[in-house]
Amino acid sequence: MDRRFNLKAEAEILGAVIKENKLIHEIYDFLLPEDFYDKKNKLIYTSIRQLQEKNSPITVVTLTEALKDSLAEAGGISYLSELIATSLSGEHVKTYSEIIKDKANLRRFISCSNNATKEAHDGNKPIGEIISDFENTINLIKAGGKRHSGDLKEGIDNFLGDMEAVRKGEKALCSISSGFKTLDHILGGFERQELMIIAGRPSMGKSAVSMNLALSAAIGGKSKVAYFSIEMSKKQCFQRIAAALCKISMNKIKRSILNEEEFSRVKSTIEKLSTYNFKLYDSVVYLEDIKSECYRLKESEGLDVVFIDYLQIIGLQTSFQNRNLEVANISSQLKRMAKELDITVICLSQINRATETRIDKRPILADLRDSGAIEQDADTVMFVYRHAYYEPTEAKEDELELLIAKARQGETGVIPMKWSGAYQKIEEK
Repeated sequence: MDRRFNLKAEAEILGAVIKENKLIHEIYDFLLPEDFYDKKNKLIYTSIRQLQEKNSPITVVTLTEALKDSLAEAGGISYLSELIATSLSGEHVKTYSEIIKDKANLRRFISCSNNATKEAHDGNKPIGEIISDFENTINLIKAGGKRHSGDLKEGIDNFLGDMEAVRKGEKALCSISSGFKTLDHILGGFERQELMIIAGRPSMGKSAVSMNLALSAAIGGKSKVAYFSIEMSKKQCFQRIAAALCKISMNKIKRSILNEEEFSRVKSTIEKLSTYNFKLYDSVVYLEDIKSECYRLKESEGLDVVFIDYLQIIGLQTSFQNRNLEVANISSQLKRMAKELDITVICLSQINRATETRIDKRPILADLRDSGAIEQDADTVMFVYRHAYYEPTEAKEDELELLIAKARQGETGVIPMKWSGAYQKIEEK
């Protein structure tokens, strides 16, 4: 028996739906025409979906009309009649559809593996690109094999259970702590399945803020964190990390002018990083590769929060007609990844120069650069602002503001922080 397909399950599904049209609702979003192995069945299921989309009844007569010139290729009226006659019951539609989906995914995996092997033998494509394509296909297979339920009972039980656990002190208020009490209080921490944007003008401290948050979540919050630094190398990131955690001037660290005690502190601090659930990448520049690595981490080691520095320099292997469409595609994919992996995605973003022309230089949502889709897709938008950058004589150098401009599940407002530029460190006041 060929395990790549199950023709009996395919026939049962089609016959059941023709006999009882309402069954199409149970499989419409889950089962696709390409999931069918037999060409006849694929043509018939395509026509069934077309009739459903038009709210037309699904019968032998309407299918005959819908198939038109493909009727003979689909087995003719005799095969349609046979499907109805041999179909036993619609009660197993869900089970049969899962069998068909599993077989289809098996065929996709075999095809994907064969293509990867062929491309590797041909030698015309970089191995990194072959691996990335393979991983992307595997992720699509995983995502396509999920069933979705709108049933309320499970969701209600989870909602009330979580609330009760927090009320009794058995569970933390926020699912993922940022490590900063005020930020957790206002936003509820880093919420899973959400996209958070940290934005600001150059030299405001976006990268430093994101690295501080990432370290705090990994070290203090015990979360599993992945940090993708597209702009800076690992060496530059380690310099910032050492400065922030050891409170040693980054200028001294960059120039390696440390005394024995300072060097010992830096050495032990950096070496200890490997004991935390903290991953740091500096060579992953394409969105497709970032997603593949996140899916791999989630599957193999677990993953809670992803930081990406920064949105405007993320590469795409697919070209777009204009920059706005490209950025919109990136932000929507990041939001989808957050939901699919049940993680928080935190992405840095540049803002335009509009702030420079205003008396009050504090950024607003309209300042987000390149696309309105960023504001639309983001659940939270937080701006980094230092007034001393614009008015060094009237503002304190150690003051930094986190401006919560959008919070779908929390509060907006201003969080004053203490800033140390020499250490690239933020602390609560």
